[in-house]
Amino acid sequence: MKKKEKLRIICPNGHLGFACTKEESFYLGAKTDPDYYCCDSGSDDIGPAPLGNDRCVSPRKWQVHDLELMLVAARKQNVPMIIGSAGDTGTNSKVDSYVEIIKELAVKHQLKSFKLAYFYSEVDKDYLARQMNAGVLIEGLDGRDNLTKDELDATNRIVAVAGVHPFIKALENGADVIIGGRSSDAAVFAAPALYHGFSEGLSYYLGKVLECASFCAEPYGAKESVIGTITDQDVKITAMHPDQYCTIASVAGHAMYEQGVDPAYTRTPLATDLVSLYAVGGVSFGAHESQSRLPPEVVPASQRPPTMSSGMFKSPAARSSSPVNQSPLPTIMARS
Repeated sequence: MKKKEKLRIICPNGHLGFACTKEESFYLGAKTDPDYYCCDSGSDDIGPAPLGNDRCVSPRKWQVHDLELMLVAARKQNVPMIIGSAGDTGTNSKVDSYVEIIKELAVKHQLKSFKLAYFYSEVDKDYLARQMNAGVLIEGLDGRDNLTKDELDATNRIVAVAGVHPFIKALENGADVIIGGRSSDAAVFAAPALYHGFSEGLSYYLGKVLECASFCAEPYGAKESVIGTITDQDVKITAMHPDQYCTIASVAGHAMYEQGVDPAYTRTPLATDLVSLYAVGGVSFGAHESQSRLPPEVVPASQRPPTMSSGMFKSPAARSSSPVNQSPLPTIMARS
């Protein structure tokens, strides 16, 4: 692994295949030669039924469209492509489906040979039963009860959530394309940053802001591409659509949504985990990611502080040594 001074990752869509990636901003981003093409294909927004029933809610045609854009561009540049939570849910069958689509697209476009890696996130029910019979506790998160044998017996499908580790392992083994099972949204983007030696704090911040693509830009416009640039000092987010900007309000809003929610809201109608969808308490689906739109939509531009570089998060060590942008207008990174 070669340490980079900076790493640029393009995210074309906040939920691959759920609605088609907008091609104009994607191609503008691709022309800047990003180092990675990364996208999450899962979402809790669709509810628990698709995960439990092992089915997609996104049309296959749209999934193929988005995968094709990314694969062709990434292979043209000979840079890695990473997908997390394949097929809306990241179950084993959806990973297999995406692997087959990638193979079909490779034949269609007569792509040169590349290394395709994938991993599964489902956990075998019998394995857990054996562990429990041996006295192993399957602990509940955040004060929840431990898993019981009755709950396990009543469960049809068990799908874990992967972190950065399987993605990093695949990169260490030279993977050009990675199809992941159910994964943390942020891990899809944090993994390549960590692989190239950037700090955990900045890497996970990069993933948190990038995972929903243009949700972190304004004015609002979904399914548009954004590029995140990480260095040892900061993270910068750049909107690729010519009429969108990454501002202090828009980036901060997406960085902070669902953070610091009072645990008292857990398992109430105000919590996303009402049906155990979330591992931690959060705001309701009525707010959910819409909470990230609160600062840019509600805080007037005239009230926003003008003396910070827009879309930038400084590490503590850099705050005192790096100059800030004194322009009252949002900073726009270079676009070709």
